[in-house]
Amino acid sequence: MKKYQKLYTTVIYLFVSLFAQFSQSQITPIDVGSTMHLAIMETTDLHGHVRSYDYLKNQPDLNFGIEKTSTLIHQVRKINPNHLLIDNGDTFEGSAITDYQILTKPIACKESLSIYKVMNYLNFDASVIGNHEFNYGLETLSKLTAGQMKSSFVESSSHKKCSGPLFPLISGNIFDTNTHQTIFKPYLILNKIFIIKTQNGELKKAPFKVGILGFTPPKILTWDKNHLAGKVYSSDSIALAKQYINELKNQGVQLIIVASHSGLDHSQYTPDMENNGWHLSLIEGVDVLLLGHSHQLFPGSPNPANQFNHLSVKASDGTVNGVPTLMPNFWGSHLGVIEMDLMFNGENWVVDKNKTIVKNLPIQSKDNLNILSDNKIINMTKNEHKQVIQYLNQPLTISKFPITSYFTDLGESSVPYIINKAQTQYVQKIIQEKYEHLKNIPVTSMASSFRSGFAGPNDFTVIPKGRINRRSAMDLYVYPNTIAAVLVNGEELKNWLEKSSQRFNQIDPSNPSDQLLTSNLPSYNFDMLTDPDFNYEIDVSQPISNRINNLKYKDHLITKEDQFIVATNNYRASGGGNLLPTNNKNTIFIDTQSNKDVVINYLASQKKIIDPPYRSWKFTPIKSTGKILYVSKHNSLDSRLYLKNLPLKRSSTHASKTIYEVHLED
Repeated sequence: MKKYQKLYTTVIYLFVSLFAQFSQSQITPIDVGSTMHLAIMETTDLHGHVRSYDYLKNQPDLNFGIEKTSTLIHQVRKINPNHLLIDNGDTFEGSAITDYQILTKPIACKESLSIYKVMNYLNFDASVIGNHEFNYGLETLSKLTAGQMKSSFVESSSHKKCSGPLFPLISGNIFDTNTHQTIFKPYLILNKIFIIKTQNGELKKAPFKVGILGFTPPKILTWDKNHLAGKVYSSDSIALAKQYINELKNQGVQLIIVASHSGLDHSQYTPDMENNGWHLSLIEGVDVLLLGHSHQLFPGSPNPANQFNHLSVKASDGTVNGVPTLMPNFWGSHLGVIEMDLMFNGENWVVDKNKTIVKNLPIQSKDNLNILSDNKIINMTKNEHKQVIQYLNQPLTISKFPITSYFTDLGESSVPYIINKAQTQYVQKIIQEKYEHLKNIPVTSMASSFRSGFAGPNDFTVIPKGRINRRSAMDLYVYPNTIAAVLVNGEELKNWLEKSSQRFNQIDPSNPSDQLLTSNLPSYNFDMLTDPDFNYEIDVSQPISNRINNLKYKDHLITKEDQFIVATNNYRASGGGNLLPTNNKNTIFIDTQSNKDVVINYLASQKKIIDPPYRSWKFTPIKSTGKILYVSKHNSLDSRLYLKNLPLKRSSTHASKTIYEVHLED
């Protein structure tokens, strides 16, 4: 049977080649003044969200999922016969379905990740390697990408026989430490046959060369140091972009697209900069800039995020330093589209910037009219979908109190409390067994609530009182981090808490206007203690670095001379979020055990969770002239659960959210 399949594939390949040669023979020279209309589509930060389904709540969620983005892709292609489809990285990490296929029940070589299966069906032209692709190590990355990665530390020849993406994966700044070659292709040249229109209105076919550069955040060397140290290094993306653009032009490329898995940072450039998009836009020869990583929407927001607040960044028309630029949010909630007209001047195709449209198409409009799902995607992923739901339904323990993240920012600590309990227990055991010289140093834990509304109105952890199953545990800890332990002194602990307090805006008590309490800092960077031995206050009326007051351990003010062992994750221990110094003197160990499994195993070991969550911190009292506002899920006050004295009341209620007035007087 395999013999005939191979013969069939060969025949099809020959047919396609002959057809392409025939098509080329029909192509005539391009007339001066001919025009071309081109649509460039982008997805980014899909994070494995194939289905419009929240596995952690076991219910559909129409706000994300490539099953709906697919319908938009088909619509754009129908209107625009000349088109490109590019993914900008962080493609498979981050959903229950891909976690199951990578970690719980790893897929066989002959199987493909559900997200890649869908992307193959959608005929993506290319995909950038993002930072989260490295979360599982080089060996796993090579297998999942069917051997497209070239690393001297991985025997990838067998992986080339695996199923995986049928489109090229690119990354131009990550190099092998032995060979000094990029571990993925740095760029791609697409030889397209597009339809053009002559000045007299005649439609013809014409060859067109597109160059696509890809860049990965250099911070992977910090965030995934335990996987990558000594194996890869990052080089200067700006210098490389200039080099690659020259190479592409020398090969006759007529349009250059830079796809960087990054956001915008206007500060002075450094080669290890996390968000280099703004600096890439300044390079001569960049025709289109595709961004991601920051989980933001550009263009399309009337109140753009801080990274878009710059004179050279035009949120209204989607340009950065005059370059058409996209960032289509995350999880397939939007499809980014750049439509452009080009004219042939006798030598080159020139972009008509006056006829360039940059937009993001939502899968759910403001009037809640949903884009229909692509049934082909639903059918091709139904087995994986069913398996994951069955796995997540397995029971672990029982909780005597509900666990939610609706008001974590106000001190309702049930989510980080469970994570901290699990992490502390795990690290204490290792310290006692393996680190004799550290046995007398207090062990605690710092954790955050990962789902606190950052990804939308349904992005909250909600575990009712009663049975806790695997779904609930994965809702508590959603990332594939591994557990780590760091040694900090009292000053470093205070600085950690100070930087975490960036979650809050600075409140001016004398301002009579409404002020929003929380900032744009993602909730996963709001680490907190939930340990009865620790207490502290957060004064939101003060600037960052001067907010943490009365930090105590067992009722004694903590000083620089005090030492503590803090359980955390590899991302934080390696400097992720810039909350902790990245020098190695702080790190005791970075384990191979995932934090998610630490939490799951802790819950499974408990017959019942009966201890009420402890709140180590409170707000320093301030009396504000105007209202201090806090946003949470619609009518979430009805679920305030165990913390009955939350200092707030409803201010206004909307379709998907409720705005509360917070009182911090006492």
